[in-house]
Amino acid sequence: MIRGEGMRVDYWSPTVVLLGGYNRYWSDPFETHDSSHFQVRNDYYFVSGMYDFGPLSASLTWQQQDVKAAGVPQLNVITAGAMMPVGKDLARAVLVSRQVQGSNNDAWGVMVGYDHFFTPQTAIYVRAGLVVNEPNAGQTLAAIPLADRGDTPQDLAVGVYHHF
Repeated sequence: MIRGEGMRVDYWSPTVVLLGGYNRYWSDPFETHDSSHFQVRNDYYFVSGMYDFGPLSASLTWQQQDVKAAGVPQLNVITAGAMMPVGKDLARAVLVSRQVQGSNNDAWGVMVGYDHFFTPQTAIYVRAGLVVNEPNAGQTLAAIPLADRGDTPQDLAVGVYHHF
């Protein structure tokens, strides 16, 4: 049984979006060495902001996960993104930094993309991205398996989407 609770606060205007929240949840019970059952508490915090500058939209998000168990490091993720119209098309970019307490366990990633619209609902897209892992980090990209921790997965994706 997973138990949880949380709250979120939102602010929306035509040019600004601000979000913030906190969630607390407990893991599935597991049996300990003395045959008792134990659940681990997880605290998750986030703050996110988006601003429409007109010719450019930008976003910035901070997330933190704090697992209340001995030896489990705190995780912080910062994501910055931007989108810009190019005629009727759209260019995108995002940069992510993942910081884990402990040595050589951080990672950062970048992805750039372009969406070409055939209609307001239908587009073809291309995305290119990579994740740079420190020696002990093992972050993947697009479910690409890593041969070793510290590898740098790369991805090129092409596809079509339609909004109904």
